[in-house]
Amino acid sequence: MRLTRRPDPHVRRWQLAWLTFAGLLAGIFALAYVGRIPRIIALLPHYDVWGHLVLYGLLAYLTHRGLQRAGLQRGALTLPLALPSVFTLAAVEELLQGLAPLRSASWRDLAADLAGMLIALGVDVLWLRWHQEQAATMLGAIDPLERADP
Repeated sequence: MRLTRRPDPHVRRWQLAWLTFAGLLAGIFALAYVGRIPRIIALLPHYDVWGHLVLYGLLAYLTHRGLQRAGLQRGALTLPLALPSVFTLAAVEELLQGLAPLRSASWRDLAADLAGMLIALGVDVLWLRWHQEQAATMLGAIDPLERADP
């Protein structure tokens, strides 16, 4: 098993985006623990599940990019380091909800957290593959002999 990563010249921007989003998420957690989530959100069916899916998906993606897509590779499979770290945070936060008087712990929420993370990291894999295919196509389309003057 070996550690992999993809150096990114924009890593500082991704880390700043992660830090900003983590602060926003901490604020949302704080509002939820004191019962101050706006009631209008309840108009969205299954808002709690959608919230977990989107918020933890974004957190996993930003963590992944901030860590320069670091992962543990074994053979052809790579486990992004963002997945276990963000899932651990989600599990701890869900356990804390079970201890809070205005919150409740739920396996459904934890499943939505994991689903959001997997979707976000899966989209990143697809994006990388597409981007690499586009780059390969562009390189293949430029034939040095075609550009030579006759």
